[in-house]
Amino acid sequence: MGQRSGNVVRVIARWGALGWCVVLGSACKSSGGAETGDATTVGTTAVVVTTTTPGPTDPTTSVETTAGTGTGSGEVALAVTLDRREADGPDAIVVDVTVTIDGAVAPGQLVALTAEGGVAGAMTDLGAGSYRGEVAPDQPSGEVHVRVSALGEQVERTAVVLPEIGAGWGQPERVRGPVNTPGYEDSPEISPDGQWLIVSNYSPVDLVCCLSGCDGSPPTDPAGSACNTSLGPYAAPERPDLPGAGRIVSSTQIHDELPSLGLDLPDAQDFIVALPPVAAYGFRRQADGSYAEPFVIAFEADGSIVAPFGFTFVAAPQGAAAQVLYALNDLRIPDEAPESTDNDLWRVDLTLGQRNNLGTFTTPPMGLPQVDVELTPLDVEDRSGPQGNPAVSADGVWWDSEDGAFDLFYAVGSASGGGLGPAVTVALSRPDRTEFQPYLFGGRLYFAAEFAEIRSSARAPGGDPGAAATWSEERVELACEAGTTRTGAVVSIGEPSVAAIDGAPTLFFLYTNKTATGFDMTVGQVRARIP
Repeated sequence: MGQRSGNVVRVIARWGALGWCVVLGSACKSSGGAETGDATTVGTTAVVVTTTTPGPTDPTTSVETTAGTGTGSGEVALAVTLDRREADGPDAIVVDVTVTIDGAVAPGQLVALTAEGGVAGAMTDLGAGSYRGEVAPDQPSGEVHVRVSALGEQVERTAVVLPEIGAGWGQPERVRGPVNTPGYEDSPEISPDGQWLIVSNYSPVDLVCCLSGCDGSPPTDPAGSACNTSLGPYAAPERPDLPGAGRIVSSTQIHDELPSLGLDLPDAQDFIVALPPVAAYGFRRQADGSYAEPFVIAFEADGSIVAPFGFTFVAAPQGAAAQVLYALNDLRIPDEAPESTDNDLWRVDLTLGQRNNLGTFTTPPMGLPQVDVELTPLDVEDRSGPQGNPAVSADGVWWDSEDGAFDLFYAVGSASGGGLGPAVTVALSRPDRTEFQPYLFGGRLYFAAEFAEIRSSARAPGGDPGAAATWSEERVELACEAGTTRTGAVVSIGEPSVAAIDGAPTLFFLYTNKTATGFDMTVGQVRARIP
């Protein structure tokens, strides 16, 4: 037990670099208009109205009621899309609405637009059942809850306001469905076909505040409020099968133990550091563009905070079958052991849409943890030092080194086996900044810089990633707000991944809102615009 406790404490200390960026004060953007770029395609995400239950929605859960019988006869449907118009200060949020009754467009209707976090203007009737209005955000960054009402129906969307958005992108939005909760969401990634979304790390507590002590308690204090208060769900339907949920005594108390890893403690005794449950969850895209049907992806290890992170798809899933890579500090090896190599990359096959047990841990008396399956390491030539947040391209594997060099790396070869070549440092890595979370799409490498910006650079076809000449000038895609402690501000951003959805590139990302009591990490998305 003593050997493992050292491992747990050390990994907790470096857990969640995006969250630590928030606490330590990342240099996010304070201002800036859209940057000229070469993004070339398609516009904003439409909400296709399919349900028949009328009523308002709750923006904290992103659940929408979008159609019903309304106040008259026939089924009323509201289709809502968001875009943005460049303006001095925050860009205006453009709200387009199409009203139909029994599938036929409904002109001449009274359509109301309201907002929280901004000033809503009047709606303009464009004819043929189409209506348009604008919302002027109150602040340079944050969430704006937009509501559209007509004929007794209401639709809500949450726009994400940022001080800098690349010209090729529309209006960023919060991902809808049970993906986002008041708990801790981190390390999201979309599948190449856009049909599945994995959130690699979920905890019902504000894990950033727990680890940093922003509630006034010492960091990782097992008695601290932030480490014990479950803000988010820990049971079905939002978070079914959460490992370690049995250790949640109440909404304000968590028993800090990990029996499967040798930390088996009496009910009245907690471990020396907080151990809130952590697990990954997958979600499936719905007809209305939201992501739902959550399923857990985790080891059976009592919800150990030393958990897999950075799940990435090796290729588009075939039905429900998917092969993924992930990063993990091997729980079977003590950190002080000579064979310990810190976070390493692993490969596993998943069945999407159902509970995935990656392996069950047990620990014999006076022994080290054991797992009942053979774990498959990625064939990295040199596993020393941390490797995390992997990504896959046709010719190789990419990763970062959180808590290491804070650079990006590449190795030629196949992610599915057969060995990889020597790792090279990607030439976009610079000594004067930190780079994280690489992702390849459409010939561009997307990555987080300082957790303040999402940047990208085009790779010359077949170019050596380690050569500066391979890469185009970097482009800022999204940026957060600089050095603010304002409640509601977006204070960090990162975790890019991109998929073509309905013919348009859509960028998924993670952003952190400053709350009144701590931080809320949230999954967002933004769709490429039609040129």
